[in-house]
Amino acid sequence: MAHPSTRAWSVLALVLVLVTLLAGPANARLLLDEDTISEKVYAVEDATATETQEFSAEEKAFNSEEKSREAAEASEEAVKATEKAVDAAEHGTPKEAMDAANDAVYKAEEAVMLSAEASQAATEAATDAAAGAFESVEEAVEHSENSENPNDAEKSAALAEESASEAEEAAFAAEDAAMSAKEAATAAQKGDKEGVLEAAAEAEEAAVEAQELSQDSAEAAAEAAEEADVAAEQASMDKEDAIESIVSGKESNEDEN
Repeated sequence: MAHPSTRAWSVLALVLVLVTLLAGPANARLLLDEDTISEKVYAVEDATATETQEFSAEEKAFNSEEKSREAAEASEEAVKATEKAVDAAEHGTPKEAMDAANDAVYKAEEAVMLSAEASQAATEAATDAAAGAFESVEEAVEHSENSENPNDAEKSAALAEESASEAEEAAFAAEDAAMSAKEAATAAQKGDKEGVLEAAAEAEEAAVEAQELSQDSAEAAAEAAEEADVAAEQASMDKEDAIESIVSGKESNEDEN
């Protein structure tokens, strides 16, 4: 979080304009002392930074959830394709076995692509969530009235990190499934029935693992999004409270005068 000397003074200008407009007469003077105004403006800016970052984290988490669900569906299709490859190897003609094995390779490679995208999205979500937690903690340190805010932001960050880890593991499992599927296809080309069955079984096992991990990643991402939304809403309320304290403080001072 930026040092006070490097704050965006546009925020100060905005708040001062707001206070002046609410004061009533055009010649109304700002009666709060400078230190109090500065502290309140910093509170507005800090809460705004947290709010912005948490909404970004929420958006990235939703995107991560969507990508992981797509990866899970692709891995499920890869599982079905390997099952068909096994069935074709056991009961079909050599050509049917080859076609089924090649289709399993195609489905497995599609799962690899989508799993990689899901892993990237989850990593981005974790990065944003971590930044949001940092902003929230800094806000709490500088403004004690917001000391409970980091809880939701930190939960979001932990869940996003969990989602990213599972998405990465899912990507690795999808790659293993694709590699085994290619081995099955090679065995099918050679007419090696046992080779097809063995490699297809390995491909199916890896694809199932990729599917489960992608689903777990999606669920963690969804929870991370929910926590980020709560943190963002709390930061928004903090911002409104800080602005209100400036306005009410001015009105109080004007009444006294």
